[in-house]
Amino acid sequence: MSNATRRAFITAGVTTGAVLAAAGAHAQSATPKPQNPSSEELLRIGVITCGYYSHIEDIWGRLINPIGLDTDGTYWPRQTGMVITTVWDPDTRAAETFANKYNVSVVKRYSDMVGKVDGVILSDYYATGWWPQLSKPYLEAGIPCLINRPFALSLREAGEMVSRARQYNTPILVPSSDEVMVETQRARHRVKSLLGSDGTITGAMAFEPCGEYAAHGVHSIYNLYSVLEPNVVAVNLIADQWWEWGHKGAMMNWVVKGEKENTDYMAAIRMANEGDTNGWVCIST
Repeated sequence: MSNATRRAFITAGVTTGAVLAAAGAHAQSATPKPQNPSSEELLRIGVITCGYYSHIEDIWGRLINPIGLDTDGTYWPRQTGMVITTVWDPDTRAAETFANKYNVSVVKRYSDMVGKVDGVILSDYYATGWWPQLSKPYLEAGIPCLINRPFALSLREAGEMVSRARQYNTPILVPSSDEVMVETQRARHRVKSLLGSDGTITGAMAFEPCGEYAAHGVHSIYNLYSVLEPNVVAVNLIADQWWEWGHKGAMMNWVVKGEKENTDYMAAIRMANEGDTNGWVCIST
């Protein structure tokens, strides 16, 4: 894929993930300087927050910027069409550690990457409350933002972010994969087939193993939502130490307004600390 084609692809908003804003972002960037013999085709990525509770340093980073042979003997080649070029974190020591590990430069202000990158990743969960502010200059510049889930701490702030993205025609991407698994697609197909043959849903229950709610419990919300495509009118969450690892579990309940002949029903998601992110869903009819 040529450099121009790759940029056209991202600016059209047709990317892997949940694109919450309209397609057609206009990334303001020049052709990147080669980082290796083939990197002129790579999309330049800026990282906003890299320390503490984050996916970017130990998981995503090595997939984007190849580190070669790891200390455990694992070889990590380049696995995406991107390259991380810059990083910002309020903890300058964390930023420098990340920069040294992945051979990137550190910027002084979080907005300094505007015009220098084709997209940004906002990663640290402990910075979630700052996402509306940190993403603002990039959404307004038309630069696609991959924002770690959940990408706001209130519906009001989430709505403001989505409205801003729509105003400037900028994609917001959310990193979650459960809703695109084959099993999830099969369940969604079966639900649609059921409703298409005059069936009704009377209730739903899902189980999601997860270490905590914020990072992994949210997977189950995306998963069940993509299966049912529900009109949720009320939600409650019962949890103990919901933000930290090792909680005793959580239960989320939805009141779903029925469509057409389907009556209103309840859906529940049980989140437990056994295992990781693969679970199951049971739908009563």
